[in-house]
Amino acid sequence: MSQFLPITLVFAGGLTITASSLRQASDALKQPGWADEEGADLLLAARLVEEAIHGTCSPKIAFKAFAAAAHKRGLVLHKPKSRAWAEFEQAIHAAPILQR
Repeated sequence: MSQFLPITLVFAGGLTITASSLRQASDALKQPGWADEEGADLLLAARLVEEAIHGTCSPKIAFKAFAAAAHKRGLVLHKPKSRAWAEFEQAIHAAPILQR
């Protein structure tokens, strides 16, 4: 089972990497193609991911920093929702609000 919900990054040249663990996030951070490679948020994400791997940082915080850096640079592939998820959302929105 994955540590986190997976995010897929698309780098220049079509390289895609799906990360759902700290190790995968660490590997993705080592790929060329991160815009502004000296950006403070990217450097922080890389440091936090490595610290989390070694047990000195919260894994959740580290993965969020990684995901935020990827989103900021437009690397995250946005996939359409599944049919089941769309049906679930439709059912929730159609349900009457319960009265007290």
